[in-house]
Amino acid sequence: MSNPLVVIREALDITDDAFEVARACAGLGYAQGVAGTQFEPPDPGYADTLKEFAKSELDDLIVLAMAASFEAHLKAFLQSRLKATPGANAAKIEKWLAGQIESSPLRDIGAVFSPAVTPVMIRDLEAVRTYRNWVAHGRMTSRRPSRDVTPSLAFSILTGFMAAAGII
Repeated sequence: MSNPLVVIREALDITDDAFEVARACAGLGYAQGVAGTQFEPPDPGYADTLKEFAKSELDDLIVLAMAASFEAHLKAFLQSRLKATPGANAAKIEKWLAGQIESSPLRDIGAVFSPAVTPVMIRDLEAVRTYRNWVAHGRMTSRRPSRDVTPSLAFSILTGFMAAAGII
């Protein structure tokens, strides 16, 4: 099965390139391009500040998207394994297990894949989830998570988990 996070990482790479093009344009001939129009050329320092802010916001949203895609993929993988439950109560068992998968913390789901998935991998997975929750809930808590999670770190952690667990 292919890695569902690759398309998100590729979108980030394209956007990063676009940020760099915009940054270069802000300093190269931009003033000439807007001469005679209602637009004012931005101060290069201010343009860099805006670019860094936008990049930071995008990075957080990319981590959020990767974590959400990972969780959906992980739950779909586990639920697909339930379809093989034999017996008269198979439908009830499948429904109950599906509810368990949906409501269980990632550390509990991760433990299902032990020993292929190590406690360190589960701890890393929890760090991504904590950061994702902080972003998803509007960064409203007064404390930023103790571990910053960049898109490349999230990709590495989540892909490593899926590979170790045999999901991809």
